Formats: sequence, C-alpha cells, structure tokens
Amino acid sequence: MVYEKQLDRFRYLHELIRSQCTGPAGELADKLSVSRRTLFEYLSHLKQQGANICWCRTRKTYYYEEPWELKNF
Repeated sequence: MVYEKQLDRFRYLHELIRSQCTGPAGELADKLSVSRRTLFEYLSHLKQQGANICWCRTRKTYYYEEPWELKNF
C-alpha cells in the first residue's frame, strides 16, 4: 500500500512538473503531502532517471528542460 501511494505521488509530481504548475518547494511538498526533504529526494530520483528538471524564478515553478516521460513506474 505504501509503495502504491509513493507511485501515485511520483505520477502527480511528474504531471505538475510537465504542466509547469508546481509552485515553490514548500507548496509542492504540501501538494504531495510530503516534507520538503522528501520532495527533494523525489526530484533527485527523477534526475537520476534522466529527467532534466529546472527551476524558473520568474514563474516559480519546476519544469522539464526537455520533454521527458516517466519510465519503469
């Protein structure tokens, strides 16, 4: 059950990043119901999988620099 919840969070995180509507880290962590530390672990994991995640200071959102899709989930 815990694993399924984590997968759902990764999918939701991916959709928020893809649509460029994450908000700052604190807000994004709240949206995912995780701590900021866990959020940064999730982002690190996605980067290890090949996602090029960037932060836009103007729009205050994370985004993919290049199109990227979740794999192995």
